[in-house]
Amino acid sequence: SKNNILNVSTPGTKTLTLIVTDSVGCSDTASTSIIPLIPDTNFSGTPTRLCSGSSATFTLSNPGSIASANWTFGNVLGTSTSKSPIFKFDTAGVYDIKVEVVDTLGCPGERTRSAYIGVEDYPIAGFETDQDTNPVICYPVAIDFTDTSTGSVLVSRVWDLGIGSPIVPNQTVTWNYDSPGSYDVSLIVTTQNGCKDTAEKVFQIVGPVADFDMSTSKICVGEDVTFTIKDTNDVWTYEWDFGDGFVENEVSPVTHTYNDVPKGLSTFVQLIAYSVNKSCEYVQSYPLDFEQVAANFGLSDTVVCQNSIVSVTDSSLGASSYQWTVSSGGSYSSASVPNQIFSTPGTQTVQLIIQNSTLGCTDTLIKAVVVNPLPSVSALDTGYCDGDVILLKSSSVQSNLTVAWTPALLVSTPSQFNTTASISNATDFTVTVIDTNGCSANDQAAIHIEKEKDPIYLDTCIVIGETVTIGNDLGPGYSYDWTGSPADMEWLNCTDCGTQDIQITEEIDEVNYTVFYKDTLGCFTNDMYFKICIIPSYTFDVPSAFTPDGDGVNDIVYLRGHGIKRVLEFKIFNRWGEMVFESTSLDHGWDGIYKERDQNMEMYIYKATVEFYNGETESKGGSITLIR
Repeated sequence: SKNNILNVSTPGTKTLTLIVTDSVGCSDTASTSIIPLIPDTNFSGTPTRLCSGSSATFTLSNPGSIASANWTFGNVLGTSTSKSPIFKFDTAGVYDIKVEVVDTLGCPGERTRSAYIGVEDYPIAGFETDQDTNPVICYPVAIDFTDTSTGSVLVSRVWDLGIGSPIVPNQTVTWNYDSPGSYDVSLIVTTQNGCKDTAEKVFQIVGPVADFDMSTSKICVGEDVTFTIKDTNDVWTYEWDFGDGFVENEVSPVTHTYNDVPKGLSTFVQLIAYSVNKSCEYVQSYPLDFEQVAANFGLSDTVVCQNSIVSVTDSSLGASSYQWTVSSGGSYSSASVPNQIFSTPGTQTVQLIIQNSTLGCTDTLIKAVVVNPLPSVSALDTGYCDGDVILLKSSSVQSNLTVAWTPALLVSTPSQFNTTASISNATDFTVTVIDTNGCSANDQAAIHIEKEKDPIYLDTCIVIGETVTIGNDLGPGYSYDWTGSPADMEWLNCTDCGTQDIQITEEIDEVNYTVFYKDTLGCFTNDMYFKICIIPSYTFDVPSAFTPDGDGVNDIVYLRGHGIKRVLEFKIFNRWGEMVFESTSLDHGWDGIYKERDQNMEMYIYKATVEFYNGETESKGGSITLIR
């Protein structure tokens, strides 16, 4: 088109290019630049969160470039033509703000900020309590306060209960008012926009105040106590409750005699004070303790079997010291007595002597325990060959006994002294007898079943000078007989033991042994065979490094080898030639300590000489690195 309209909505230089082409395809180009002028419509408002009835100030970002402005607040709330208007928002809500401007060059522009202003109504603070319907509030009293505020959403709550300290901002709070007085209580609630309201109320808490003195707080039965009222305020009338069922009205001082001991040796004396017309009541109380000396204890049982445990429980009154004597051998000076074991048949006694050190009174109580003797029983330990009939045998010198064998399922007649059992493995049987007093005793019959053992054969080789363990100890009830060639028998330590350690120190090819073993019951005879070849190896060496760090691995450097008869020399030297270790034993090595001090990480020199079992000697030297 030969004529076009260009809409420019953003600032900055714009370049326009026109290209024309004729009917034969020839073209030409022309360019020009346009700098559009767009008014600055940016603005801000302060504040943007308000309470109803509050105002916000609106400011253009560049008022000097603006010739005129027209503001619209929330569509229908109001308008203004000021460049920096102040507008009052009376109604809660969220509002758009629009400004239309014309700059000094006559260019128009506009901007709308959606939901830019938020307005909240002020909350209506309020609270109620569980005492609102009570015409008189008497102390001590726990008052429950409940927030009943209405309006916008609350973000904070501040209670002031008139006590001079903060209270948690819960919707419901409770406080115990333990003294009379006037308490100013307030609740401040705040919305998200900071809109606040306060509810206040004064609470008058009333009641009498009174205290009293006692001539003593600890007495014996039959003694008098005098009570005197003091420190009174707002007392219209009062009465005494002496804690033993007796009361007295409006007498002070007053004396009362206590002729009975209350349960637990203690009671409470109360002074009940009333305000006018007994509208409020206040109670002050103090304990009164009684001294009484009465020895008393209980026994878990008074007729027991020998070696039974009897527990003793003290229930004495007023004792400050104890002395127990038990005929079973115990004497104790304490309130409690350990459980007693009466091991001697007959009549035994438990005696208690108590004393009150303040009153000087004592009391004694003795109780008897009848101890019945235990019956006697003995069972026979026996052994049997595998497959034999098992006989269980027991006996007692007493009659009229009830007999019971266990495990009963393995016994043919478990209620007889002598019976048979069906078992194939070693078993312990227990026979228990009970006499007419209900006392019982038991003994155990250990039944051993001898079974044939599997033969044992060993064919192994050892290096000359090494020690090897041969044999098999089968436990008690077996005998052993070692045999071999006369030359081989010279290396044995015993010929009738189950196991033994042998050491071959001569260059021989091998040794051979046969061990015949049998059980004492004569059930089975068997043998074991051991063939040991001797390897004539002669060598020794010392490790190149060790780590004495206490972890139990490679902490000590030893001289080790094969065929070593003895160590003639094993010495270790530090870098200055000082000998830090010396030994002539294969079992003694260096742990990295010299003169009771851990030695440094470094290289050490060793020199060693050994004699082998073949009579030859060999010497070596080298280095050992200590690593920590």
